[in-house]
Amino acid sequence: MDDEPLWLELDEVLESQAEQLALFGGPSGIRNIGLIESALMRPQNMYHYEGVEDVLVLAVRLGVGLAENHGFVDGNKRTGAVSMIEFLAINGYFLDMPNDTTLGALFEATVTGRMTEEELAEDLFPYVEPLDGDPDSVGDWLGSKLNQQVDLGEMW
Repeated sequence: MDDEPLWLELDEVLESQAEQLALFGGPSGIRNIGLIESALMRPQNMYHYEGVEDVLVLAVRLGVGLAENHGFVDGNKRTGAVSMIEFLAINGYFLDMPNDTTLGALFEATVTGRMTEEELAEDLFPYVEPLDGDPDSVGDWLGSKLNQQVDLGEMW
């Protein structure tokens, strides 16, 4: 296997969820921390035990896992989508979607079972671009993107 991807940590996901609630509203709270931790492990298990190295496939597994597990009182889908984008970014890629509505619709279709994780990854693939620059610029880029209010809140 190539170099292991960087994994999102629990505190990073909790921070993303709090930011989404601050931007778009909703009740705060954790319904079940174990469900959040379980979702964080899904892409790691896929990498270690199934040999999957595709960062986009791993990102989708993470995002959909967070949304489906419903570990938060509110904002599960928003947090899943943002965590998927964040996972791509820390591993050197960005998702350059034409608009947030398209991403929201695709993500919603996957979480509700109207499309598979594989289909979501296939649909997102044309919009995944490598990030240029050093790792410090990745954090700057990610911060600027997330501060642009990825507007998934209206759909969810």
